Amino acid sequence: IEKVLENYQPQGILLIGGFFNSPKDWYESDDCQDIDKRGQAYLNTLKYAQKHNLPLLGICAGMQMLGGFCGAKLEKGHKNHLIGGDKIAHKIKIKKGTLLAKIAEDDELTVNSHHSEAIVINKSGKCIISALSDDEVVEAIEPQNPWSDFVLGVQWHPERNFPNSEDFRTKLFGTFVKACGKNKLSLPRSV
Repeated sequence: IEKVLENYQPQGILLIGGFFNSPKDWYESDDCQDIDKRGQAYLNTLKYAQKHNLPLLGICAGMQMLGGFCGAKLEKGHKNHLIGGDKIAHKIKIKKGTLLAKIAEDDELTVNSHHSEAIVINKSGKCIISALSDDEVVEAIEPQNPWSDFVLGVQWHPERNFPNSEDFRTKLFGTFVKACGKNKLSLPRSV
């Protein structure tokens, strides 16, 4: 994947959600399958983003991969959070002073929910937990030592339409795109 990324020279990385296996030693339980091809591609992409100081936004499984990459432990079994991406599911509380708080310009958001894995709250590795749900599921993380001005993972799906989501979605993706635009490409693009 590094050769592909070098060829395209992205100015930022968006890790979308999905179903794949992360490294099995990232999990609390021992009954998990080990990393698969897509999980390995995400891991290699994270390494590339860090090496090249690229802005990164991780959504759902993308956030979980960012967390594991930064030393967090993952857990399965959040079936109460698997309720559909176009419904208002719950509120989250945002930690003051975080990148997420600056983007949201608030200390609370209503978000959707569609995931069955999450970061273990007291084993977040070298991540700042920037948002929690009322039932204490980690909803957003940021590395303690980010490699770029924008490195953020969100557990929910901001790309989906759900009531009252448009304003924050516009701010989130707009801030990410602006951060990507600050990167100057050093080599000519060849595709």
